[in-house]
Amino acid sequence: MATLLELKDSRTHFCTFDGIVKASDGVSFHIDEGEVLALVGESGSGKSVTARSIMGLYSGSKIRQSGSIVFKGEDLSKANPQRRRELRGRDMGMIFQEPMSAFDPLSSISEQMVEARLTHFKESREEARALAIESLRQVGIPEPEKRIDDYPHRLSGGMLQRVLISIAIMNKPKLLIADEPTTALDVTIQAQVLRLLNGLRKEMGASLLFITHDLGVVAEIADRVHVMYAGKIVEKASVRALFSSALHPYSKGLLDARVTGERKGKPLPAIPGSVPRPSEIAEDCCRFAPRCPHAGPRCLREEPPLAAAPAAGGPRNDEGRELACWLYNGGTE
Repeated sequence: MATLLELKDSRTHFCTFDGIVKASDGVSFHIDEGEVLALVGESGSGKSVTARSIMGLYSGSKIRQSGSIVFKGEDLSKANPQRRRELRGRDMGMIFQEPMSAFDPLSSISEQMVEARLTHFKESREEARALAIESLRQVGIPEPEKRIDDYPHRLSGGMLQRVLISIAIMNKPKLLIADEPTTALDVTIQAQVLRLLNGLRKEMGASLLFITHDLGVVAEIADRVHVMYAGKIVEKASVRALFSSALHPYSKGLLDARVTGERKGKPLPAIPGSVPRPSEIAEDCCRFAPRCPHAGPRCLREEPPLAAAPAAGGPRNDEGRELACWLYNGGTE
C-alpha cells in the first residue's frame, strides 16, 4: 500500500512572552492510501497543532517550523504559500471541531460552499452551487435545495457538522483531517456522524487522520492509533494491539478512564494531574513522569526515544508498534 502522507520530525513552536512554546515537538508518522489513523490524547497534547501544520495554516515571524511533511511525494515544508493554498481544500480537506463557530455567520451556506469550490476550480457559480447541493444531499441534509440558502444560525449543531463534512469532501480530497468532529454533539448524533464520515471516506477512497480524545470512538473507525502527550507521540500501535494490551502508562490511563458498560454508575479511575502547559514542559526527562505511577530516576533525567517495543516488554512487536517509555526500553533506574 502506497504512503500518502509522511511526517518526519515535524515541529511547530510558537514564540510568546513566556518563551518558546513547543506545541508539536518532533512528530513522525505516516498514513497510507485508504487508511484511517487516529491521533489521540488529552487537550493540550498537540494534536490539533500537528493537524493544522499539515494543512499549512500557520505562518508568521513568531512561528518556527521544521522537519518535513511529505504529501503524495511532495515535501510541503519546502512549498511556497501559494502551493499550500492550492492543496488545502482540494487535495486535503479538514473538518474542524466546534461547528457552531466554524462558519461566517453573515454569509449563507451557499455562499460559503460555492466559494470553497471556486477557489480551486474554474466553473460557473451555477455549476458550483449544483455540486454543493449534491454534496449536502450526500451527507444527509434534508431538502438541500432549500437548506443551502439558510444562514448558519438556522441549523442545529449536528446539521452544521454535516455541512462541514460536505464542504471537506466536495472537492474529493485524497486526505481528510477530522479534528474532534463529534466533540460538541450528543451521543446519538456522534454515532451518525461517525458512520457518515467512514462511509464517505470509503466511497471516495480517501485516507483519514482522525483526531480525538475519545478512545471509544477510535475503536469504531481507525486502523492504527498514535497516542500523543505534551507535543510528542508516546505509543504507536494497531487499534487491536492497543485495546488488547496498551503498554505506555499514559495509554493505559486513557483506556482505564473510558466509560464502559461494566463501569456504568461507578467512579472512573483518573490520571493524576494534567497535561503541562507547553511553555512549562520540562526538558531532558520523560514528559509524562510527573503523572506516571512507574516513574524512576532515569525517567526524571532522560527523555525516552520512540523505539520499537521489544517482545520482552509485552506482546510481540506486531504492525510497527513503538513506545517512548524507559519501562520497556532500557529500565527506569
